[in-house]
Order: sequence, then C-alpha cells, then structure tokens
Amino acid sequence: LDLTVASGPRFHAGEVVIEGLERQDAKSVRNLTDFSTGAAITEQRLLDYQERLQRSGLFEGVSVTADADPAQADAATITVRVREAPLQQATFGIGVSANSGARVSVEHVHRNIGGLRATLRNKLEWGTKRTLYEGELASHALEGLYRNLLGGAWESVESDTDRVYSTRLRLGRAYDTQRHEQLGFVHAE
Repeated sequence: LDLTVASGPRFHAGEVVIEGLERQDAKSVRNLTDFSTGAAITEQRLLDYQERLQRSGLFEGVSVTADADPAQADAATITVRVREAPLQQATFGIGVSANSGARVSVEHVHRNIGGLRATLRNKLEWGTKRTLYEGELASHALEGLYRNLLGGAWESVESDTDRVYSTRLRLGRAYDTQRHEQLGFVHAE
C-alpha cells in the first residue's frame, strides 16, 4: 500500500480582473483588497475580500475567485464578478409609536453622488411629536480600507410641556475589516 499526498503549490496574487462594473469605478473595488500583487492568497483571504465588497453597499452580488491552474500559482489571476446595486434607492415608511405618535419617513441613498466615489444617505421623518433629518456623505473605500465620513442630524421632539431641538454634526474616518471596526470622529451638538 502506497499513499502520496501532494498539496500543490502555494498560490500568490496576480492581476485583479473586475467584471460587471457599470456605474461604480474599479478603484472602489481594488481599495477593498488587503493584499497586493505577489502576496500569498488563501480561500479565507478571498472570502474576506468578497465579504468586504458585499458590505460596501455598492453591490447586490459579488463573487471572488482565483485561477486554480497550478501553472499560474506564482501570479494567479483574481477574478471579481459584481452585480451593482441600483445607483439610487428610496424607501418610504409609515408607522405609529407610543412615545411619538404617527409618523411617515423617506430614506434616500445615492451610491455615486455627483460622479464622486462617495455615497450620500438622507433620512427625513415627520411625526406628530417628532421631526428628524439625518444625512451622511461617506467616501467609498480608500487605500488601507479607510472611509471618510461627514454627517449631520436635526431633531425636534415635542412633549406635553415643551419642544426640544437638537443638532449634531460629525466628521470622521472609519476602518472596517473582518476582525476590527473602528470609527474615529469629531462630534458637535
């Protein structure tokens, strides 16, 4: 009885080929990699990259694969297939709350505002006792898995005795990986 086990060669990243882009740009996809050309690649590393692409909010579907040909192991082509989310999306809602009464709301997302590599999110809520506006402009992923953020909110809440107004502004930077989520910001109220 003879048994030979061959694990095959160690694979290294080659060119990243992106398929399916229509409105988003390739840099937004490439900036979500955490490896460079020549880096050792594993199935887990590719799955982590795929998950970062899905969490970016830019795509409805994502697939990341490496060329499995052992002859190409020193520079395996990484193929990224994406199906983009709609450029703009609006959500409308109605509801009732014991604390603030009846309300209607609208949320709007624009995933490539003005040709910039940025996403703009706006939410407006009108209620019998509460009115709220929240907005955020966030860059698509930058090199190093960072995103810049600029946000703000305005709120008016009415109680039995008075009405309270509040305003918040936020400027910051986010860093997201599988194991770490960091958000550093300056906040003013």
